[in-house]
Amino acid sequence: MTQAPPPSSTQPPAAVNKWLLLLVATLTLVISVLAFFPVSTAWSWLHDPSWDDAGLRVEAVGGTVWRGSAQLAADPFPTIVCRWSLSPWHLLTGTLAAEVEGQAEGASFTAKTKVPSSSSLAISSATARVGADFINILTLDYGLELSQTFAVTSLSTLVKNGWPSELEGRITWPGGPVFVETSIGLLSFQLHAMEGTLSMEGTDLMLSMTSGKTRVMDITLSKNGWMKAQIRQAFIQLVDSPVFEVLRQSDGQGIAFTFEEKIF
Repeated sequence: MTQAPPPSSTQPPAAVNKWLLLLVATLTLVISVLAFFPVSTAWSWLHDPSWDDAGLRVEAVGGTVWRGSAQLAADPFPTIVCRWSLSPWHLLTGTLAAEVEGQAEGASFTAKTKVPSSSSLAISSATARVGADFINILTLDYGLELSQTFAVTSLSTLVKNGWPSELEGRITWPGGPVFVETSIGLLSFQLHAMEGTLSMEGTDLMLSMTSGKTRVMDITLSKNGWMKAQIRQAFIQLVDSPVFEVLRQSDGQGIAFTFEEKIF
């Protein structure tokens, strides 16, 4: 009886095994380096000294590129501690995306961010709570002191070349006392709860505030740094103070006064 020949070997040559192991080792090394790459090193490459000249300081940068934290300092505001979690899966589509949260004395925020291109930044699903003390850092210079906490919800914007081209969001304030420094002394008013809508008016940022269903003021900020606040007659009616009696109109319609200031 004729014996069948032994089956032929299907094992790859030793050289193939060596190159395959080398490839796996190289990929493992690259993935490990990327996964644990220190963000402080990356920041030292990206840091632009002109940001320091503009008053923005980034300190205590730690963690990895994918998950880390940093402290943002911009006088005269309190230091903001920011944390981020970068999504590696979005990189497969060529988009840089991250979830960001921040905490400071009197303020906090969360947001989803994307970088569609080198000159644009998209922010979505952003929320924030900003205490009056945080805002008063700016407003006290104009004799205005606010109270309570402002809540920002459903905020989304697209920033191109350093300025928003799209803006949506809502702001709510529960109401409370407001103090105004005048030539005759410090005045106080008790205001009702208000809601605000953020939007774009041309290239200007716009905040329209309402009390109930009544529009009481509009605030716009231009790209050149000019802020304009239009206080409506409806707001004068709400304040109900003899100080504003000279501005009051019987029909309660129209603009009571306009305030403009260059803030940057």
